[in-house]
Amino acid sequence: MLISQIISPLNYLKVKGMKSKVMFDWIFPALLTGFSCFYLYLVSGWDLGFIVLESKFIDKLLSFTALLPGFFIAALAAIATFPRKEIDCALDNPKVSPTIKVNYIDRNGEHHRKHILISRRVFLCVLFSFVTFESVVLLLINLFSSVTVVSVESYYVLASLYVFFVLFVFWQMLTAAFLGLYYLSFRIHLLR
Repeated sequence: MLISQIISPLNYLKVKGMKSKVMFDWIFPALLTGFSCFYLYLVSGWDLGFIVLESKFIDKLLSFTALLPGFFIAALAAIATFPRKEIDCALDNPKVSPTIKVNYIDRNGEHHRKHILISRRVFLCVLFSFVTFESVVLLLINLFSSVTVVSVESYYVLASLYVFFVLFVFWQMLTAAFLGLYYLSFRIHLLR
């Protein structure tokens, strides 16, 4: 139960019924990761010693993400306390109703799983908890990788997977954050 509570922000990935969500969650991050890797290949010939150690590209990228959890938590707090009642209406999609699968324990201690319709508020709260989770994970990766003394060339495949993973999670976090910003800056004003 404790593990499921710790990783509960990943429930954002279980939200179903939104047509563009797959684009923001998987396709855009994969494309941006591919473009980033291609750029790194052009610049350094995919010299992982240069990418990870000499240029400190990954370190700088992860240091930037260290600034983000506070902003994401502030956005989460603002959404949770936003006073407009329209934000508690269900997400509007004429073809399908957006849902999320939740696991919970009732008063009798029985475990249940069910899909629930989600409101705009729930969607934005889940989204910003997800990007907060990802930014903290990237921060922890940065902290632990800074004390790891490993020859990048000796572990070429592992170092390549590390770069791919960091870039994909970074772009996934950023595209999801941009989706949240779209809802907060534009879409929320169209609520009726």
